Amino acid sequence: ADTYFGILNSASVTTISLNTNGNTYFNGGNVGIGTASPGSKLTVSGPSNAASNTPSQAIVDIVGSSTAHLLMGTASASPYGAWINTDATGQPLILQGPGGNVGIGTDSPQNILHLKSNDPKLILEDGNAGTDEKVYAIYPAGSQYVLQTMTDAHVSAQNAYVVNRTGTAVDSHQWYTANALRMGMDSAGRLSFGPDALDIQIDPASTNS
Repeated sequence: ADTYFGILNSASVTTISLNTNGNTYFNGGNVGIGTASPGSKLTVSGPSNAASNTPSQAIVDIVGSSTAHLLMGTASASPYGAWINTDATGQPLILQGPGGNVGIGTDSPQNILHLKSNDPKLILEDGNAGTDEKVYAIYPAGSQYVLQTMTDAHVSAQNAYVVNRTGTAVDSHQWYTANALRMGMDSAGRLSFGPDALDIQIDPASTNS
């Protein structure tokens, strides 16, 4: 087909089309869609909406030859983040499908998922659980690895399990109930029980099998 550029005015609607049988490119400058002052090679501006599976709610809708859409947008409510969705809850969003690592907070991920920040908490939430029984937090805190239970509002937490380390060596394990230390194990394998895990101590080196 021949290359042509067309402008169609119909019922107060203007349609612009560009058809070509070769490559189409813009050489130099930035391109804006929805904005007259693009700040990058391609800037797309549109309304912000809550994360959605509906293409019309997205700013960018990428459609292939299958039925799936890749949707991207910006959130309309605090904390005003950005979102990526497919167009149906049954459609998976695939990262590194052929293999490879994914990094969040790092540009050199060392395994299939590598999280890095100054406060790298992993939050797990079960939407079907009861009030204040939904949320768990797992995170490193300096020389500790911590498992906590959290309220639904994510503002209060209680320890469930803590690992203490020096370098790569594990110094102790600590188990909690009612946010109080109940049992501990030190690097020599000695167990301790009771409030603050100090009342009763068992040394495996001094017991007979």
